[in-house]
Amino acid sequence: MRWGAILLALCCASIAVESQGSPRLTLPPTLGALLATRGPKLEQLRSDRFTLYSELPSLQTKRVLDSLNEAHAHATQLLSATISQSEPVAVIVTASRTRFSPLLSPSTKGYRGRLADGSSFIILVVNDSVRPYTRH
Repeated sequence: MRWGAILLALCCASIAVESQGSPRLTLPPTLGALLATRGPKLEQLRSDRFTLYSELPSLQTKRVLDSLNEAHAHATQLLSATISQSEPVAVIVTASRTRFSPLLSPSTKGYRGRLADGSSFIILVVNDSVRPYTRH
């Protein structure tokens, strides 16, 4: 009887551990911690302004990077200003807000912040209910 109770307790404990989900991010995060979150593999693409890490299919990832570069070009032209930047901004594109909790709440479509090293990063949510703004 005693071994049965111990076995039952071990089974319940192992079920509770498995259902906890992915570990929560600490603030401010590191790029490595953001990239190591559980979820689909992130593909990396680079431009002069952005380093994009995306779980979207390759063609969609390229379109998002092109859209970001166009938006940056139009913004600098509209403002008649140049933005000095020593390294590309990290942009992470995900379909899941829960992958990056506590940064993204259930209604958040994106997030801009600073990494532990002081560099900028952006998280964009792109899924069936949230699509990036693109030019047609």
